[in-house]
Amino acid sequence: MRRHVLVWASLASMASGACGGASESKPAPVDPAARAKDAARLIDEGATKRAMAVLGPDPTPTDDETIAALRIIALLELREWGRAERFMSPITRSEAKTKAALECLFAAERRDVTAERTCRKARESELGKAQDTLGDAVARGLAKALEADHRLEECEATLRELVKTRPTTANRRSLVAYFERQGFVREAVELLEAWRAAEPTDKSLDDKLAMALDRKVRGDLLDKRGADAEAAARKLLALKPQRQEIRYFLADALEMNGNKAGAEAERAAAKAAGAVAPLPVDAVPGQAPDATAPKPSEPPAPKPDAHDPK
Repeated sequence: MRRHVLVWASLASMASGACGGASESKPAPVDPAARAKDAARLIDEGATKRAMAVLGPDPTPTDDETIAALRIIALLELREWGRAERFMSPITRSEAKTKAALECLFAAERRDVTAERTCRKARESELGKAQDTLGDAVARGLAKALEADHRLEECEATLRELVKTRPTTANRRSLVAYFERQGFVREAVELLEAWRAAEPTDKSLDDKLAMALDRKVRGDLLDKRGADAEAAARKLLALKPQRQEIRYFLADALEMNGNKAGAEAERAAAKAAGAVAPLPVDAVPGQAPDATAPKPSEPPAPKPDAHDPK
């Protein structure tokens, strides 16, 4: 058991530098401590499938409690609940040090009515307080339980503190996902912009940020926040210049802000680039467009003058 404690105590320093960068694929180390180190790093980086390759799909005689716990964390991340529960059963019946932490993760995944209490108890334990892979998983479990109980301020505070303490990919993803589930698009954009600035070589963040900005542009236009919509549209065009259809939304924002000349220029630039005008932000999904209605994101045609001889 002493070896287990030492392994867990070292996980914080092993994973503290992991913030989402890619790692080279290597054969699974034989030494349990090395396997735990590699797997913890990969889980922190969000590379859960690669972590499973290091841990191995099934327990082996050389596994210790640390490896067993990391395997369960990875399986829950991959939503393989059946296998995770099967590997959890021996731990539940034992006096394992990781028992309270893993019970928290299962309770949060199942949305048990006792999940919040179970996770708070786990957070008070030595392993739950640790700033490492297992401690982070327990904190995310508590946040999930708080969200299920609609205690959103506590949930957000828990996740924000986690990202501040250990800005790993796994922790940042959890906070972004929370913002997206709750419709907090502005907060998601701010977090993704800070994440991208901290990890400029991670190009996958460009797509995540572009999706969030797209939602923000549409939401700002729908809520008549012209200045915010304009700023978000310009950011999205700078990030994804091939997305020329966004110019139509930029034009809508400029027109909302009273800049009709700028709006016309943006629509002309979009047409010149061959971009198709998107549906209006208030369009009903699946509804057939009205042939008599003005084209999306374009001003209505002027009515003919009754005194016009034509």
